[in-house]
Amino acid sequence: MVSSTIGDHLRNLIPDSYTQIDDCLTSLSIFSIAFALRVFHWFHAGYPHPRTPPDTGTYIETCSLLFSDPIRIITFTKGPSYIGFTVPFCSVYSISGQNLQLWVFFQVMLSAAACLLVYYTAAQHLNKTAGIVAGLALAISYDAFRWDIAILTETVSIFAMALALYSYTIFHANPTQQRKLAVFGVFAWLAILRPHGVPIVVAWVVSDMIVRERRGGIALFSSWKIVFVLVSLLAVIPMNAMLRGGNKSGSISGAWNNGWIIYNGYKKFIISEYKHGAVTGTDPIVFITNLPDLLVLFILRGVAFFNPVINFAYSGPGWKYLHNISLFIVIPLTLLGLSKLIKQRDINLLQLWTIPMLSILGIVVLTFLSQSFRYRAVATPVFALLVGYTVSSWWSDRCDL
Repeated sequence: MVSSTIGDHLRNLIPDSYTQIDDCLTSLSIFSIAFALRVFHWFHAGYPHPRTPPDTGTYIETCSLLFSDPIRIITFTKGPSYIGFTVPFCSVYSISGQNLQLWVFFQVMLSAAACLLVYYTAAQHLNKTAGIVAGLALAISYDAFRWDIAILTETVSIFAMALALYSYTIFHANPTQQRKLAVFGVFAWLAILRPHGVPIVVAWVVSDMIVRERRGGIALFSSWKIVFVLVSLLAVIPMNAMLRGGNKSGSISGAWNNGWIIYNGYKKFIISEYKHGAVTGTDPIVFITNLPDLLVLFILRGVAFFNPVINFAYSGPGWKYLHNISLFIVIPLTLLGLSKLIKQRDINLLQLWTIPMLSILGIVVLTFLSQSFRYRAVATPVFALLVGYTVSSWWSDRCDL
């Protein structure tokens, strides 16, 4: 009787039946925390001069082509596979009179809004506890906002991922034609933001068909023929990127040949490369003959992807501590949530939420991790959702004691 009373009291601390005012206040609180942290980071590390790594110059060059000779975009390095980023960036860049700080502010807003989307996704599919925890987890994740002050695709990609997760989740909660069209639109945007967007979308669409066929429900597409045609068309985007980015293609070969875990054997990581017998190419025969070494290399890259210790700082030493603290909270809870879903064989939630993370992990395993772990950034909304799932499951178990 006593344990039941305690359980009822704990449940009432964060009730599932929020009033509309409570819901608005929760949303406002999550957005305000995320926005304040991102603005502080902006003025501390990115004002008055935003970060402009080498890719920034290419994006700005793309802007001149976009408005003067858009056909040439097809043959450009940051061409069709990045147009989901370059169109909004170049529009803001042009309207603002080439003021990069306005774009940084735009990215700060998108980054904070992504926390709200993650909150709504978890709250609607699971419960309010999961939503609050997921929203706050993304709010404090340095990986999710350290790129706000740089003119790169990461922040927009994170927002697009959060929007895709939200749209896809609510579609399967209540399938309607309007929601299906919304999913198509967001998936299309995600596919042309960066080359890794296509594998994510393809994996989502294919797994959607498999799961709905075996477990019932309404799939995004009505037949495998449509899926095959779509996948074939989408494959053109990364192929174009590989043809236009010759040095990247060479980097993949170099990563295999030299045993890179981190790009170029970056030395500021505890395990940056794996020394093995000579691998002289990436064709199937070479792959098979070097399979034991390559499997070890792939496993080490997979472990590095979930590494919670970063011994460098993108925005100064002080932010390194926030980075490591947030990773030590988020990464273990993410892996606990993933293992719990697998143990419970929750195929529906695994397919809804973890496919993007697993797709990015697959790309990293077969290629390399960037020196700054940029490739992990787009998975942060998935990390946050799994953190929300883990904590809410633990909370529910405690309440049932």
